[in-house]
Amino acid sequence: MFKKFITLFIITTFVLVLSACGKKTPDNTEKEGVAYGITHTDYVGVATVKVKAEQVTDASFNEYYLPNTWAKLKTVEAEEVPADVVADGATWYGKYLVIGGRHFTGELRDEPLKIGEKTYTKQTVKYSAEDIDDLYVWLTEKEENRKWYVEELVAGNAYVATSDFEKSELEADAPVTSEGELGFTKLETNYWHGENFPLGWQGNMAEIVKAIKGTKMNATVDTIEKGEDNKWRIDGVVSGATLADFKDYYLLAQTAYNKALAA
Repeated sequence: MFKKFITLFIITTFVLVLSACGKKTPDNTEKEGVAYGITHTDYVGVATVKVKAEQVTDASFNEYYLPNTWAKLKTVEAEEVPADVVADGATWYGKYLVIGGRHFTGELRDEPLKIGEKTYTKQTVKYSAEDIDDLYVWLTEKEENRKWYVEELVAGNAYVATSDFEKSELEADAPVTSEGELGFTKLETNYWHGENFPLGWQGNMAEIVKAIKGTKMNATVDTIEKGEDNKWRIDGVVSGATLADFKDYYLLAQTAYNKALAA
């Protein structure tokens, strides 16, 4: 009898040990994912999402201007357009750009850029480099391309140039930082703000962060919609965000979230 009890005890203990080994210990470490995408048509958006136990603990957004913004120049009275300028009617853009180690030359498009069924009315100048036929199209193709672009702007390796690809002295007509320097992001140039815009860009980004914190980012495009009160809803849950293209930012954050899970 005693031997049977000991045998049963050993078997039960063994089974419990195996059962414990088979269970995964919950991963409570905080992980981070970063995603790069085209947002609001004419910007490279960056979403950083922190995740713990499969739930969003924090997030942040920024958007980087494309050359149609930061390469815009102030026009001056002249009998003819300077050789290092691309004129789109009364609007001037730098013809030559340096981004990282690449040299771009711009030309006015004969017709508006169209990708699929969408027309990009603000991308009136096509910038090409030796290994890139069309900068905007190239940025839409791969995330690694957008990451490269952002990293070069962050490093300050982007500017309007002369035909020799030295820094131009032409005056920019582009967003600037509070210090008066050329700014490459909506955050540093305080984009879309003022008394007439209670939320503005930063306020809307903050509302998106509030809406996704504590969630598992499992909504789909079909479950994201704007209500009659002008506020976006995620799976029926009302957020405080009212900006256009909310779905762009949610999907970008979702990509960053999935990267964090895979880290």
